[in-house]
Amino acid sequence: MKQTKTNELIQQKLAAPDALLLNQIKTMKWTSHNIPLTLSETTLNNQPLIEHDPRTRVIKDNLYWLAGKGGSLAGLRLIDLGCLEGGLSFEMAREDMEVLGVEGWESNYLKCQLIAEYFNLPHLRFAHLDVKKLNRSTYGLFDVVLCCGLLYHLDDPVRFLKTLNEITHDTSILFLDTHIAPSDDQLSSCFAKTALSDITSYQSEGKTYEGRWYKEYEPGLISNHEWTSVSNANSFWLTQTALFKALYDAGFKHLYNLYGAFDIEQEFQLRQQLSRLYCIAVKDAYFKPFR
Repeated sequence: MKQTKTNELIQQKLAAPDALLLNQIKTMKWTSHNIPLTLSETTLNNQPLIEHDPRTRVIKDNLYWLAGKGGSLAGLRLIDLGCLEGGLSFEMAREDMEVLGVEGWESNYLKCQLIAEYFNLPHLRFAHLDVKKLNRSTYGLFDVVLCCGLLYHLDDPVRFLKTLNEITHDTSILFLDTHIAPSDDQLSSCFAKTALSDITSYQSEGKTYEGRWYKEYEPGLISNHEWTSVSNANSFWLTQTALFKALYDAGFKHLYNLYGAFDIEQEFQLRQQLSRLYCIAVKDAYFKPFR
């Protein structure tokens, strides 16, 4: 763990917690993010801390490699989209970045707000918002975008990637962690095979993209599950080819398939079973050896 100003504040809070807020946090139902609360207590006891999650480590390592100046990420603006319980946002704030976590489900947002209030970090805040309403005029530009576990919950992912173009500049970094539509040959080994449609296509702004529809919940019903989509009963999983095309069409011309979170054989297996892809996308190439 790097010694940052924010980490010093966190260590002080862990050693001298606010008893009232601590009790409120402990009464909430936590489903995913294990965040430290005291020197001996966490939101999900007996599970690995979010700081030790392979995805957290890979994101931080690559950020320091691509954007770290003098070994620091201080001052970078980062947005964590569909931030769930705020754990990844919290971890990014530890690196002295200015972090905005965006969450659509109120039950999750309330947990995020409690974490923000409990630690009272100067550069961590949360917004209760359906990401489809995200816009540049309200939230400004970001140096780093985390879109982890979100894109496959949207019914027009192509349009959303264009929204990400609007809130980023030429050297912003997009981390994308998403399910993709498996091919017919790969469908039988995919965990979500019973909820996926046949390969089909849909149009977004006059262009056609292939993929599969995924049933989030029954049409006409409102889901109360914090891990489903916020405002659509069906979402569209793009094929890998369609996803790369959509990123390119949205202005992210340079794509880097990201490995290294797990042992390579385990990573191959997980990507097949989960039909999942991890990549970095940028508008302007970071490496220009011929210029």
